[in-house]
Amino acid sequence: MDLVEILGQAVRASHGGVLIRTECLGACHRAPALLLLTGSDPIGRRGMLIGPAEERQHIDAVVGLIRKADVPRPDEV
Repeated sequence: MDLVEILGQAVRASHGGVLIRTECLGACHRAPALLLLTGSDPIGRRGMLIGPAEERQHIDAVVGLIRKADVPRPDEV
């Protein structure tokens, strides 16, 4: 299974996750990067830029962040 498939499975299993693939956004020399948005309030969402994401351990770390972001915080229950 390639790294995009692993990431895609984690996003599909998440609550409200969306995976968007795009061309280079200007930092292509740094390898693939990901933007992880958390929170359900569109105004209060926070973004975390993660990269480079080239190897399995990088994707494993991102999957862990997706799973952690998917756990409701006490103020969201």
